[in-house]
Amino acid sequence: MKLPRITPGAAGPIAGPTVGRHRWLPWLGPALALLLIAATWSVALLQLRDERRAIERAARKDVSLYARAYEQYVTRSVAQMDQIAMQLAQSWEQSDARLDLYQLYRSGMFTDAAFVEVSIADQDGKVRNSSRPLAAVGDVAASEAFAFHKNNNSTALRIGVPRRQYRPIQTRIEFTRRLEHPDERFAGMLILSIDADFFTAFYNERALGSNGVIAVLGISNTLRLERHGDAVPGANESSLLLGQPELDAAEGTRWMEGGTFSDGQPRLLSWNKSAVYPLTALVGMSQAELLRPFDAARRSRLYNAALATLALALLGIAGNVLSRRSLKRQHEEDEVRRAYRAATENANDGFYMASAIRGEDGRIVDFEVIDCNERGATFYGLRRADLVGRRVLSLPHGVVGDALLPIYITAMRNGIHEDDRELPRGADGRPRWAQRRIVRVGNGLAITLRDVSDSKRHEAELVRLANQDALTGLPNRYWLNRHLPPALAAAQQAGTMLALLFIDLDEFKQVNDTQGHATGDLLLQKAAARLKSLMRQGDHVVRFGGDEFVVLLAPAVSDGQIVAVAERILKSIAEPFLIGDESQSVGASIGISVYPRDGADPESLIQHGDIAMYSGKIDGKGQFRFFEPKLFSRLKSKAKLRHDLRQAIHGQQLQLYYQPRVDTQTGELLSMEALLRWIHPELGPIPPAEFIPLA
Repeated sequence: MKLPRITPGAAGPIAGPTVGRHRWLPWLGPALALLLIAATWSVALLQLRDERRAIERAARKDVSLYARAYEQYVTRSVAQMDQIAMQLAQSWEQSDARLDLYQLYRSGMFTDAAFVEVSIADQDGKVRNSSRPLAAVGDVAASEAFAFHKNNNSTALRIGVPRRQYRPIQTRIEFTRRLEHPDERFAGMLILSIDADFFTAFYNERALGSNGVIAVLGISNTLRLERHGDAVPGANESSLLLGQPELDAAEGTRWMEGGTFSDGQPRLLSWNKSAVYPLTALVGMSQAELLRPFDAARRSRLYNAALATLALALLGIAGNVLSRRSLKRQHEEDEVRRAYRAATENANDGFYMASAIRGEDGRIVDFEVIDCNERGATFYGLRRADLVGRRVLSLPHGVVGDALLPIYITAMRNGIHEDDRELPRGADGRPRWAQRRIVRVGNGLAITLRDVSDSKRHEAELVRLANQDALTGLPNRYWLNRHLPPALAAAQQAGTMLALLFIDLDEFKQVNDTQGHATGDLLLQKAAARLKSLMRQGDHVVRFGGDEFVVLLAPAVSDGQIVAVAERILKSIAEPFLIGDESQSVGASIGISVYPRDGADPESLIQHGDIAMYSGKIDGKGQFRFFEPKLFSRLKSKAKLRHDLRQAIHGQQLQLYYQPRVDTQTGELLSMEALLRWIHPELGPIPPAEFIPLA
């Protein structure tokens, strides 16, 4: 529709029917402004909603990974206490109940701050032996742990709460194990009282914030070790958790209302129940801290939307005035477009619009970028002027990274497409990861890009912490358990061998006990570096735990190649380690298991490698040994004989024989030899060469 021409300088309004036909023109600007204001607020609110959902999804993933890592830490820590308790119980039984814990403490054991008290109570509940002076300990006969061990013949580790510690949060956790006489009668119990900080020191304020919480919960409502904020609660401090939360599944993540906590703050909780011990690891992050970045972004977006609203309202009024002065419609549209551009250029997210280009048959053959903001262009390392007007197929491969056309066609067909996309490497400042949202609009697409590089880096860091040994930097046992199945599948498909070398450092315990844990840690780090330097690219060195390492050779060409690697390892570890100004010497014992000869699954290969290593250590340290089925039978037989030998005295199976010593020339009786013989009720006479070393 063409406006009537107004002569410059003419006075008065446009007369006649023309004015009636164009009465709507003064309202075109305000109407368009209202539409753009509504669109601006709709986009801002939708973006805020999506950003909050993205933050909550990322938080769920982060807290779930943290809870999983915490559960593994708790399980490993309890397993260490289980091993210590088992070794102390065996030492007590083998020493005929004469093990002196206080002497062990004075010799350097139990000096770690985690050990509050290590003691042994007799069958009457009297503490007869302790790492502390006996004046500081007392009677445990009234404790639940003592009653449990006295009435149950299981020697398994029991986890509980120390006496007089029944409060909302315990400052200690107690591990106990039944002690038995050689005839399996109850002889008392071993008690390990451990500081709660040993289990709650996993708290990381950078990951959980200043109002987060970690806790170890028992299956009952009594055991609770908790740390919230950056301090372990004292004896009189109340728990952050009000009551025992209902955690039905083995693991999970969910929001908990503020009424669940003493400070009234809602939190995102994630938990993992240990598959080995009756404990649950729980991690919580404050909702206020999780949404703090969102709140800042919300204020910024609402402020920008308010500015855009003000600008658009002013433009609507200006359009009304300009239309009354008969400005061209195109001029009004350009003004509104420029105002919208000014309002959106300050946004943190990038966006651009692409119009579909169709062939003669109606199928989409390409897309043309018809509009974008500067932020959207930076995601591809370009400027807005370089991107607008370009077709997708004409963009360099280094810019788009992968084929965009099939994805855009899929979005046109489905109406929407969302994904996280790694962007090609380019100049500094370009995002590495973008969260992409593609929405069909008519015959085109509206693409929104959000920089999620920081959250991706944080996620990768959590995965690294879960798979890497903190002391040596090597992959840990968790990594090995996840890596072995696909490695075995690849070896099976390629028809090649795979070898596990199970390495145990000889005499490491002596270095650790005499020189201290700091020296032991440095020795482990240097040993790890030596092992890693001996491997080819593609092989792996894993810290299995303590002073044990596992070398994974994949592929393994032959037994000769495996032997050569084992000999290099023995020679390298045998060389002294210079730690500070002193030289420390250890050796190594190696057990070797080979796929598929010694097992087709990770558990079998690890077990057989351990058996081969242990067998070689028994026969003499500083050597390697391949697994043989007879090794397992031999170890099992020795274990049975060792057990039966303890019953031999009470069963009157040991007999004394006297053998005369005679002068062969004169026939005179000179003396008698006393010889001990073991007549086993099932196996018959046991040769002295077998049972004397066991005795």
